[in-house]
Amino acid sequence: MFRNELKLTYLHVSCKACIHVYVKLVTPILCNESQEMADMLRLNSKEKELLRNKAVELNKKLIAKKCEPIKDTELAHIVLEQAIELAEVSESGKVIILK
Repeated sequence: MFRNELKLTYLHVSCKACIHVYVKLVTPILCNESQEMADMLRLNSKEKELLRNKAVELNKKLIAKKCEPIKDTELAHIVLEQAIELAEVSESGKVIILK
């Protein structure tokens, strides 16, 4: 469920099954400091593939150094933790990661 969606649950009388309906809100819910950040991050197919390929590449090097390999999710956490400090806004208004 996205921040601009509202989840409604209905009980279908004849088959007694729950039906979940997601309704887009006209005005999105804005995040403020009192609200918690989402616990889940959705990756598209390309992002999943890039993350998986990088994890395989790094794991080969880790194994060669007799170190324990890392999971894709661990790599995602490492990338986020290290890259978050490098995020900036370019002159054109695009969010970029500085090198």
